[in-house]
Amino acid sequence: MNSTIFENLKHIVTYITQKLNLFSPQAKKEGRPLKIKQEDALAFALYKHKSTRATKKSVYDDFNLKNICSYKTFVVSINRIALHALRILFALCRMGRKDGHLVKYTDATDLPACLNKNAGKHKTMKGLAAWGRSGKGFYYGLKMTMTRDDDGRLLALAFSPANGNDESVKYFV
Repeated sequence: MNSTIFENLKHIVTYITQKLNLFSPQAKKEGRPLKIKQEDALAFALYKHKSTRATKKSVYDDFNLKNICSYKTFVVSINRIALHALRILFALCRMGRKDGHLVKYTDATDLPACLNKNAGKHKTMKGLAAWGRSGKGFYYGLKMTMTRDDDGRLLALAFSPANGNDESVKYFV
């Protein structure tokens, strides 16, 4: 466990959520109080990716959270926070566009939905995925297009079918 990474992430998450007024204490909540605070859940989710942990279970075990909550509660907390993470991403992109550098870079990467042999039977991404070609060969999936400026700020992010044209991508962020 690398607690310095987690503490740094928690500090950043707390700062951003306070500035964006994302988790307002005035909001009336129904039901039981949360075992894991929303800021902590977001910090745990970011820690999982920053520390290259393979599973949520490894994060749960690293921080010895059995005394606080069950594994199911931990996973539900992390999954619930995804929408708030998306709101933070939108806000950061909007702020980046406002103060963006003149020079901008756009790059696309492939996101395969499944193995090529399973593409005909794939049902989860059927309406979104398509056949595409990249430097690695043919794949069935999506294409993620990201635009950033010279200072490294994220300006836009788009997900499109793999066979889409990069010039006509509509940015969702």
